[in-house]
Order: sequence, then C-alpha cells, then structure tokens
Amino acid sequence: MTKRTSSLKAAGVYDRGKAWQVKISRADSRGLLHRINRSFPYDALAPASHPYSRTSRFHEAAAFAASERNALRIERRSLPETKAAQTLGVWLDRYEREETPKKKSANRERSTLSQIRVLFPHLLKRQVADLRPSDFVGHEPHSVEGIMRKVYAPATIRRYLTTLSHVYTVARSRWNYEGDHPLRGVEKPSAHDERTRIISDEEWKRIEEGWGETSPAVVAAIRWLRWTAARRGEAVALSWSDIDWTSAPPTAHLQNTKAKHGTPAQSRHIPLVPEAVAALEPLKSGNWPTSGRVFDGIKADSITRAWARVCVRAEVVDARIHDLRHTRITEMAPFLPLQVLARLTGHREPATLMRYYNPSGKDAAAAGRALVPRAALI
Repeated sequence: MTKRTSSLKAAGVYDRGKAWQVKISRADSRGLLHRINRSFPYDALAPASHPYSRTSRFHEAAAFAASERNALRIERRSLPETKAAQTLGVWLDRYEREETPKKKSANRERSTLSQIRVLFPHLLKRQVADLRPSDFVGHEPHSVEGIMRKVYAPATIRRYLTTLSHVYTVARSRWNYEGDHPLRGVEKPSAHDERTRIISDEEWKRIEEGWGETSPAVVAAIRWLRWTAARRGEAVALSWSDIDWTSAPPTAHLQNTKAKHGTPAQSRHIPLVPEAVAALEPLKSGNWPTSGRVFDGIKADSITRAWARVCVRAEVVDARIHDLRHTRITEMAPFLPLQVLARLTGHREPATLMRYYNPSGKDAAAAGRALVPRAALI
C-alpha cells in the first residue's frame, strides 16, 4: 500500500479517504458569493505514477482549485479583504447600475440613493452581513430612522428604508447572497401624510397675477395642471398628438401614467374644459400643432421650482404643486359618479381617490341641505 504523505496540501482541497474534495466558498470582486464543491476519487493502492493514484488525483484537484480561485480573482486576496468587498456601499453601486434603470421612477430612485450616500457614509463602509435591524430602524442616534427623524417626514423615511430593503431583496434573489435580511419584517415608521390643502379662488387669482418672468411654457403647464387634475409627469410627457381636437369637448390621452411597482402602466383619456384649452393657447401659432411635446423643453422639477417662486410672490403659504390635483378633484367630485371620477383621475383604489376629495365646511353644509328633501321622503 502506498504510504500517504503529509506534504499533499493545498488551499480548499481536503482528503476524504477515497477522494480529494475541492470546497471553496468565496465572494468575487463584485460581492457575489460562489460555492464550489467537486470530488476527485482516487485508488489508494495505485502507485504514485498511476493516473488515478492518490498523488496524481491530488495534483488534479489542487490545479482545479487554483484555477477556480483565480477565476474569482481572489488568489492574492485574504478572506477579510474579500468579505470587505461586500459593503453596503458596493451593493448600492451595483443596485443603481443594474436595477434602477429598469424602473419608471429611475430618476427619483437615483436621487434617493444619492441622498443615502450623503446621509449614511458610516453604514456604507460596513459589511452587509454585519448590519442589523437596529442599524436601520428605531430611535438609536446612529440608525437610519434615528438620523432622519430629526428633519424628514415619516413618508420620506419609509421610502429610504424601502429602497434599502429592496437592495437586500435583490441581493438574495439575484446575487446569490445567503445572509440575513435585516429589514425583512421590521416595523417602519407610520406615514400619516394625507394633505387636505386646496387652492382657493382668491389664492389662484393672486398666483395668476404673480407669474413675473416665469417661462410661458411653465405657466401654461401649471395652468393646465390646475384645470385637468393631471400629474406633473403626465404634463411633461404630453404630446400634441395625444390631444383630440375633433371631440367635444377636446380630450387628452395621458399615456404610461403612474402605476404601482410591478403592475402595467395605465393610460386614460381626460376631457379638456375651456380653461384647460385656454392654458394651451399661448403655445400655438396659427393652427394647433400636431407633433412634438406640448410643454417643450421643461422638466417636472422646473414646474415645481416655478410654482414655489410664484407662491412666494403671491403670498400663498404651504401650497405644493400637487395640491392643484387635490383642488381640481375636489371641484369635480360632487358632479361625477365615483367610478367615472376614478377613471378621469387615474386612481385604481377608491380609498386613495377619497384622499384627494377635500370639501370645505361650506361644501359639506351644502351637501347636507341637498339631502334634506330626500330624507323627508323616506
């Protein structure tokens, strides 16, 4: 019997009695975890020169192990260095590179990821496997929630935590990460951010008087939002070819509108009341255009910034551009059945739509008076 020699040693190669086993578990330079397991059976009685001798098969196993380590680019890297490559910062970079571009809200998510890098550099340097729920939620001063709650609204904190949670979810489902998910099942801060703000007729009059040097396209866009209950993104994406001037009244086809993540994008047609049509008049010369963007050359953020400036000049306090949507929906609600209103506004859930209906005390009283004759007949 060939005597076994203790000199047959190599990293990741183990003698199991009847076979050499190559067992490697390492992360590559991108943070992906790889597990390699392969056996090289040998004949313990064969002479060393035989192809299936213990010695010959060891050299095959050792060469295979070295090749696999080299392919993973960790031949010259120690285990601590390899694990350090799996930092939260490395994951965020990969997530932004591979996952964010697939989303309709890619620009908004890029902004969120950028803010995460600014606010939490201490977390981005840490290994993902070492992070715990307390690093993200709770009132500890170093946690994500603990840092953000001093300045940010609960809804914003939830959005940041949801983004970080999805990074871990993607790592587990697509990057072969098998560690813990520290944000799974944790309780995020409640977001009670429903707004009831609507723009009064008097406030709108002051806004109309305070445009100053605002771009005509931006002014037209804000006026159009006021009278259509559309969203900023829908206005920016609107093309002249989306408007049907032959119908009475004219209609606009809003395509690829907001939808929940993972659900198909919606499209809908909305009627253009005279005020909405009038908002577009300054943008045409002669006949109505048939191609190109309606509000050419502006972005959603341009509308928001212009709105903020005109509100300052008009002394309209605590008014967001999205409050125009609340305002118009509140005006339309008394005259339309719920299902029709939902179609026009693009809401799939009645509960969400009702958040936009914010009648004043006078409106509620008028509705009550309208019910009196009916009640008398019951």
